[in-house]
Amino acid sequence: MMIQPYSESNPRYHAIMMRERLTDLIDFARDETIKVSDPRAKALFDKSVEVLTGLRKSFVDYEQNMEQVLR
Repeated sequence: MMIQPYSESNPRYHAIMMRERLTDLIDFARDETIKVSDPRAKALFDKSVEVLTGLRKSFVDYEQNMEQVLR
């Protein structure tokens, strides 16, 4: 994890932290999909990756929007 240039009172700081944690969770879910043999469990992990990826995109969009607002 890299050091962020924003203070903890800045909402961008929290958006970045959430995005990073979601990325870690997405990677974890992908790894778990490979480890399980139950098709229902695989489907659950695959769907989790899809949902978490969409949520992470929302945080990325928020960060990009904040950059545009500050310009």
